[in-house]
Amino acid sequence: MLSNTESVKISEYLSQGNQHQEQGNIDQCIESYQKAIELNPHSIPALSKLAEIYRNQKEYAKAFTYHLKIVSLRPKNLMFLQNLVRVSVDYSKLLLKKNDLDKALSTYQKFLNQKLSTKARADKIDRICYLWGEVILKLSLRQGELSPAITFFQEAIDNYPHKAWSYHYLGNVLVKQRKLDEALAAYQKAIELKPENTNFYLRLAEVYFDKNDLDGVIDSYQKAVKLKPDIGFEVYKKLAKALKLQGRQNEIDVWMKLAPKPKDEGIYSQIWKALNQTDLKQLENYSVDDSIKIDLQQAEQYFTETSKYKIIDLTSLTEKDEKFLETVGFSLTHLKSNQARLITSEGAIKEESRKLEELARLRQRHPQLEKAVIEGDFQQYIAEKGCIYAICPSTGRILNSNRSLPLSKRMSLCAYRFVGNEVFYLITSRVPMSKVQFLKSALYFPRLDLIVYLHPTGKNKKQKKLLATEMLNHWKAYLVSFWKKIKAYLLNDGNCETVVVILWHHNIGHQIWNNLPGIYKLWQAGNLHKVDKFLIYNSKCEYYGRLEEIFPEIPPEKITRIEDPRRLDDEIYENNYFALRLGGVYIEEELANRIYRVSLKKCSYNLKAEVEEAKNNHFPLLWVTIRLGNRTWLNQVEGLANIIKSLSEKFPTLGVVFDGCSRVEVDGKLVVDEKLEATINKEKETVRQIQSLLPPEIKVYDTVGSRMYESIVWAYAIDLYLAPHSGGTAKVSLIPNKPGVLHTNTVIYKKPLSERWLSWERENGIVPVYVPEEHIVDVTEGINRRSLSDPRGNQLRDYDCDWRAIYAEVLKLAMSIKRN
Repeated sequence: MLSNTESVKISEYLSQGNQHQEQGNIDQCIESYQKAIELNPHSIPALSKLAEIYRNQKEYAKAFTYHLKIVSLRPKNLMFLQNLVRVSVDYSKLLLKKNDLDKALSTYQKFLNQKLSTKARADKIDRICYLWGEVILKLSLRQGELSPAITFFQEAIDNYPHKAWSYHYLGNVLVKQRKLDEALAAYQKAIELKPENTNFYLRLAEVYFDKNDLDGVIDSYQKAVKLKPDIGFEVYKKLAKALKLQGRQNEIDVWMKLAPKPKDEGIYSQIWKALNQTDLKQLENYSVDDSIKIDLQQAEQYFTETSKYKIIDLTSLTEKDEKFLETVGFSLTHLKSNQARLITSEGAIKEESRKLEELARLRQRHPQLEKAVIEGDFQQYIAEKGCIYAICPSTGRILNSNRSLPLSKRMSLCAYRFVGNEVFYLITSRVPMSKVQFLKSALYFPRLDLIVYLHPTGKNKKQKKLLATEMLNHWKAYLVSFWKKIKAYLLNDGNCETVVVILWHHNIGHQIWNNLPGIYKLWQAGNLHKVDKFLIYNSKCEYYGRLEEIFPEIPPEKITRIEDPRRLDDEIYENNYFALRLGGVYIEEELANRIYRVSLKKCSYNLKAEVEEAKNNHFPLLWVTIRLGNRTWLNQVEGLANIIKSLSEKFPTLGVVFDGCSRVEVDGKLVVDEKLEATINKEKETVRQIQSLLPPEIKVYDTVGSRMYESIVWAYAIDLYLAPHSGGTAKVSLIPNKPGVLHTNTVIYKKPLSERWLSWERENGIVPVYVPEEHIVDVTEGINRRSLSDPRGNQLRDYDCDWRAIYAEVLKLAMSIKRN
């Protein structure tokens, strides 16, 4: 109980504080309120004033502490709880920006310690749980530290067992750890607590999809759309996909008829037409009533339903196609000129003869290169000139553009906007029939809804329409939904920087096939320094070293790493960037040597000594790759043991290097990946089983789970390899270029050797020996283990093989090897 003197004194401090605040004397104001709190720590007016001041000063940590104190003193006051929610929003955004997981965890802990849960304030408590749960989950995923997040969500459940959001976020983390059964249980508990929340059912459907449980997928989506019929067109599409996979075609139309229609179909068309005016001055005056909400899913639904694309393939023209082009005033010659690898402002196609000579030279060295297409020259020219060129199909004029409009979803498509007689787009993406990423794949003319493919797209009609029916519709919807930033970007005539966007591939083979050769070509052409910025997504997949390690010519300040794919587009539009993706498949000796030098530099002295000792004491040094999961040699334990024992009889000094999945290290820290760790443990157990069947005198080196750079150094020391057909053999073939024997299922064998293993992708590439197909027997039961959405299908079949057939090929190759 306060004395009268203390009460009077507190009133004086509060009055002084108010006066200082009115006069703008913030420091004195804070001092007065703090004096009031010293006399009465429970003074709501003083605590509220300090919380307000610190929030206005953007000192959100202090503001959060004061608001939390107020709520603990007045737990039934909804206004105070609402203030806590508001400051939590501000503070969480700050911590996300700073990437500060520790602060987020400690802040959430402070909130949990208050034991605030009551029915009267359930919605506000839910809001805070949801808010901080989302922040902790995002930061945990960014930093790869999932264990602290699990601990906190479990503590949240202990403190607030009736709060659904805690179970929801626990489920999200468990999904990332691939603990799908536990995740299902968490989501089901969330649904039990809050059965009206459709998001829980959507997450449940995703987990069932990962588990290949179509009944669970369909049931979850159906419950979601019944709860919220206007949930969005995308959910209905996913439900239809699941029904189709289960063969329930007759139900698809019933559900799709229930899908919501856009509220204002005209607005999408209006915005799209505004963005495609030839006169940007008209766009400058264009605006939309702010009360109209532009929804991405509804916009995509609109374009899916209304776009009637005309598709023409320049590599397989019909007489009807030619008449159509003539009718709309397009010259076939001008259109075909856009197929050229290099178009310059000096006039049409340059250096074509030089490229043809280069192609002929490569064919002499690699006969299987007959169907290869050397691409990427236009990308080099973009880097050099800061713009891209195209030929107007009506007039033949050479046009240039520095406006790149990427598709959301990790920049899987990038369109360059040109203005001739009309607006048209040069679309770059991965051409289905080519392994090269980001070629000039098509021209798109909005006025006619016409797509003109510039390269072969395959015989599959569905594949041919993929760009039109999915990617293009989503791209149009994205531009319309975020039309304000697109408008600002198109109208920005300031200095435009050239940016290379690098999306590191999770497959170690495709990373060396597609990403690094394109960057190497920039260096080789002397254009590396002309790139203003490198935007990198998925840096945890920089398997072969950081970009600036492999290419020390790139200053670190030119590199920006982004872990949120949604930020890629924003970076381009907000900073007025001109963006390009690089492509390439040809791995030259110098590129491989760069990777090896980086790897060697990172290895410890002891590791290098062990590798050197293995090479000096053992011949041949045989690399054996373990593969589990799919496309697996089912009898590999006994088979490999028999092959190694038989080989040791011919070569008493045989040494064996077992390899499998490698761990990735970024800036000296291992990248945490629970799924990868589970696979490594299984592969190591497989190695132990094989080793238990071998005589102890056979020297075995186990590199499963080693750092990637350690595996590469080992790969340079071996004499030959035995491996399944997979991207993992890049370690021994595309980088150190060693001879080897491959085995796989018969589906892969049906491909020509030039497509099965493109040795022309490596300078002086050594073509591997494949075990004769007649010895391979596919095991079709294993096919259902693949993801339902995996386009590779039957290529993932497991198989079996008589080990003697593999041994025969390995022995022949080993007998032919002579060390220098």
